[in-house]
Amino acid sequence: MTFDPRVVHGLPFSDYLEAPAHWSQVWPAAQSSLHAAHRAATPFAPSPAMVLGSAIHCAALEPDEFADRYRRAPDFDGLRVSSTEVDVVRRIMAEGPDGFRGASVQDRRSRADKAAWSAESAQAQADGVELVRRDTWAAASALLSEYPAGCTLLTDDQLRTVDALRPLILRELDRLWPFAPPDTEVSVLGATIHGVQTCARLDAVGGLLFADLKTSAKVSDHDASTALVRRGYAGQAWSYREQWRQATGKLLDFRVIWAQTEPPYFVAVQAFDGDCWELGRMQAERAFTSFRRWQDTGKTEPPKLSPTVRVPRWALEE
Repeated sequence: MTFDPRVVHGLPFSDYLEAPAHWSQVWPAAQSSLHAAHRAATPFAPSPAMVLGSAIHCAALEPDEFADRYRRAPDFDGLRVSSTEVDVVRRIMAEGPDGFRGASVQDRRSRADKAAWSAESAQAQADGVELVRRDTWAAASALLSEYPAGCTLLTDDQLRTVDALRPLILRELDRLWPFAPPDTEVSVLGATIHGVQTCARLDAVGGLLFADLKTSAKVSDHDASTALVRRGYAGQAWSYREQWRQATGKLLDFRVIWAQTEPPYFVAVQAFDGDCWELGRMQAERAFTSFRRWQDTGKTEPPKLSPTVRVPRWALEE
């Protein structure tokens, strides 16, 4: 089923994730159809850097939602369970309680407790959940009752980073849009690129300008240009601009906002030149074409490498 391209304001992120062919799903196809298939089949597990980046995005662009989506992590060390069981509590808090079940016994010292654990463990395995000790489950349940369902826990260091970067990002947004604040987290649905119906979510857009916030432990000119190539940021920006053009008829200018997540914290803004847009067009064409071929045929192939290793030109110049 296809839809006419349209701009959607206020679409919850969970609903946006239901849209087809996010850039994060399409970009692996630029490497190969094998990478695209692996990305589609592998449950997404955000890294600590991704969690921090998402928290920074929310604090700067959706501040009214931050308190519901993020909370300070509890003092796990204060729990009256062993260090090993503390790790289990952390997993329950991070993954949610549905994949776990509390046992009726705490340990397996007596014959009766061993029998109870064996029976309950077999049933848990049949039900596809992990059995945990009684006290561990009680500790996790007590903590879960204090936090909103689905909230993400942040460490003190992560919260300090969010607090340090948020005002710096807001200052740059004010400079980019001095007369009226931009709309944030704006979705585009129903656009088609190289035969693939895809979607976009613009971090900030107003007038004829949109911006994308990127977080990284280290930010420099070299890191920025490398990220455009290796992480597909150029192709993402090109595809987002093209989707907006299909939905509105307007071709937007673009800025990327870089935020360094390790001290010293700072934020920098860069524009795209003609080479960036050409790189983006090429990345998008390669990624969407490969993605569509994989979707149409279901065939997966690994990337094709050159018959000989190529030495980068810069290595010969040093």
